[in-house]
Amino acid sequence: MWSPSGVDAVEAPSHLTCRLPLSRPWVLLPPSPLSWGWRRALSKWPVPLPGASDRSTSVPRGRRDAQKTRRGEDPMCLFTQTSAMPGRSFSLPARRTCPGAFFAPDAVCTSCYADGRNRYRFDGVRTAQERRLRWTFEALEAGRFVSVLVDGIGATSERYFRIHDSGDFFSPQYVQAWREIALALPSVSFWAPTRSWALQGQARQDKDPLLISLRKLAQLSNVTVRPSVLLIDGEPPVVPGLASGTSVTKEVARATCPKFLRHPPSCGFCRRCWDEPELTVVYLKH
Repeated sequence: MWSPSGVDAVEAPSHLTCRLPLSRPWVLLPPSPLSWGWRRALSKWPVPLPGASDRSTSVPRGRRDAQKTRRGEDPMCLFTQTSAMPGRSFSLPARRTCPGAFFAPDAVCTSCYADGRNRYRFDGVRTAQERRLRWTFEALEAGRFVSVLVDGIGATSERYFRIHDSGDFFSPQYVQAWREIALALPSVSFWAPTRSWALQGQARQDKDPLLISLRKLAQLSNVTVRPSVLLIDGEPPVVPGLASGTSVTKEVARATCPKFLRHPPSCGFCRRCWDEPELTVVYLKH
């Protein structure tokens, strides 16, 4: 069986393999490189833009997929499936799409779970994220990012969706796209953890375009945008216009998130990250 990450499904990390019907989750990656307009527009964001050479050379099986490959296109899985979560999520490469990333000996980003550790270290996962990142840039430029995501999320019939199990909001236009997606899907609850409220370890100014766009996204009743703490065992950040913040601790007694207090890790019936924006959440470091 061929998987979207270009490796056999039995080798791919199970929590990140695609589980949507084949008629829905696949989008085609055109071989053309990004336009110079987008390169200029995103030049101030710390996101290296992958070119056409980043395309996977794996050949999918099946007549239909083979025809797509001959036309110079690759199928790509749109969502990730994290086994502990109650729904699907959208995943981009860590650090490279994180303008709020902060690195210090006791910083959360220094030991980021999505930065080459655990199952995120697999080549198949990294390749899938690279494809998704390149498609994201091209779809935003072509004006089809919103429509594809709305159709894909709507097809799952799931009530909960996480924006980014890896990566972050990298530009105001990207945040605005997610706002339009959430507006089109009022029955879906979106949760977005983010450090894009900060820049180089300091809170962004109120006039910062990225912070303004995050606040507009957080105004929607079905979206919870939680500012994530910068330092391990630090206090949850308070950012006006966003939901209550989250922190990370090494002490089991301080953790309020039940996920890693269960075996195997699981949200269970807890939906605090989505449904209780007025409450802070303390995660156990993992």
